[in-house]
Amino acid sequence: MYTTGNVIKFLRKKHNLTQKELGDILGVEKSAIQKYEKGVITNLKINTLKKLCEHFGVQPWIFVQPETIPANEIEDTLDIYTLADFERLRDAINILNPTGRQKIFEYIIDISYNKNNLKE
Repeated sequence: MYTTGNVIKFLRKKHNLTQKELGDILGVEKSAIQKYEKGVITNLKINTLKKLCEHFGVQPWIFVQPETIPANEIEDTLDIYTLADFERLRDAINILNPTGRQKIFEYIIDISYNKNNLKE
């Protein structure tokens, strides 16, 4: 089950933002971002909600009572991969020699041009 706070934290990290950077974007202090992410503040101001949606390119429903939305809908919207998934991928790539890394790169490019692999 997702909460508003962990959706904000996930999007912030996915976009490589610090809490201060996200605060600057939203026009709030870093401490407000900390409170959002910890669930201390659960009712976002309309202006803050609009800025979150605009910056991250998501619909407002993702932040409004996400605990009532089926997890798979949230995951589909956010393209959630866990940190563990990325760590496994990084570890697998790191053990490859340059030729292996080049093959991975070429494979990713190749499958991205196949229309059957693209999102609808």
